[in-house]
Amino acid sequence: ALSAAEAALQVRTRETVPLDWMATENNRAIILSELGALMGGTDRIEQAIAAYRGVLDVGTRERGPLLWAETMGNLGTAQATLAERTGKREDLDAALASFRSAALEMTRDRAPLRWAALQDNIGMALRRQGERDKDADLLAQAVSAFAAALE
Repeated sequence: ALSAAEAALQVRTRETVPLDWMATENNRAIILSELGALMGGTDRIEQAIAAYRGVLDVGTRERGPLLWAETMGNLGTAQATLAERTGKREDLDAALASFRSAALEMTRDRAPLRWAALQDNIGMALRRQGERDKDADLLAQAVSAFAAALE
């Protein structure tokens, strides 16, 4: 799948067909993120994060708020996976910032199920870091995020 996406990007370039490029690059980022989650290390995850950032350069919030929010959520998921691997608080903070940015457009009223999924992602990221660091405050924040998702 990764090879197919990368081959498609040879034809669907950012310069000639930016929206097609964006869709293909987003798919490539999803593939990289999934591979990163399955494999050890952080290389694929970091590649996915860079790809999502490239997609966000073209798919801005102004151009398509919900598509932007979906991409921000995907970026947050990749960043949360990176945080789980590295244990670094700055990686967790980046993931939470991406999830919370996504929730600015993917609101509870506009897209309730996606909003709930974002809250669940926030809760999972906070729980993992809270357990790793034995941080009661992070765990309490996780409980709040999970409760919001269940609403």
